[in-house]
Amino acid sequence: MASEFFTDDEFTIRQLAESVIALTGSSSKIVCRPLPEDDPRQRCPEISLAKRLLAWEPRMQLQDGLTKTIEYFEQLLRSDPKDERLPIGATPRSG
Repeated sequence: MASEFFTDDEFTIRQLAESVIALTGSSSKIVCRPLPEDDPRQRCPEISLAKRLLAWEPRMQLQDGLTKTIEYFEQLLRSDPKDERLPIGATPRSG
């Protein structure tokens, strides 16, 4: 599956999961399940409408965007437990 609006490069959900695991140092394991029968086997983002109507272009590659996103959430998890930006169920980390 490709990410819409993040990049016009195509990548699989497995590649995305592997990148997240590597960048976070997680010990999570990837579990593959059968796809629904009507699930497309290949997706390629179509961003020409955003480019045309919004004068928008992707500005970073996947790895850079994931790194920034991970840093953002790590900072939130180190913040005040009453911070409304924390994801539901997340608990702040110490240190």
